[in-house]
Amino acid sequence: MAFVDDLIPIGQFAALTWLSPKALRLYQEQGILEPAQVDPASGYRYYSISQISDATRISILRRAGISLVDIAAFLADPTPGQISDWRDALSAEVAHRHRMLDHISSLTNDKEEEIMTETTGTTLRQAIPVLASLDLESTQRFYAERLGFDPLFTYPDYAIAGRDGIRLHF
Repeated sequence: MAFVDDLIPIGQFAALTWLSPKALRLYQEQGILEPAQVDPASGYRYYSISQISDATRISILRRAGISLVDIAAFLADPTPGQISDWRDALSAEVAHRHRMLDHISSLTNDKEEEIMTETTGTTLRQAIPVLASLDLESTQRFYAERLGFDPLFTYPDYAIAGRDGIRLHF
């Protein structure tokens, strides 16, 4: 890779930092990571070698689920205390999710016992399909608009829709 005057084109910078050009443009709009230079004629962005460490931090923090607002504040004043706060919040969230899953597990176990007692031969009384979805919002909108399913529950990474006693999990 040849860099002119220590400037790196956006595509190469993206590859070096594991950030997409789209993400880099967003970070510029948010004031989180400004390009070192923008070509006035083409609008093409260039970054400096010294920006690699900040871009890498941003990439890692985004993968850790940290919001852009929090990342901007951290880059302005990076402290170990902030990282500790994020860890504490993550531990609390994980504990909360464990409690929710334990609750669902107990409900599921109770329901399975009900189903087993209602089953005669190979006839089942209920099935709850879990369908894959790459975009929960779009999936629920499709099932609502096209098939008449009501969105029942929406979580960040799980959704349930229902209609006429049928429930679909995504």
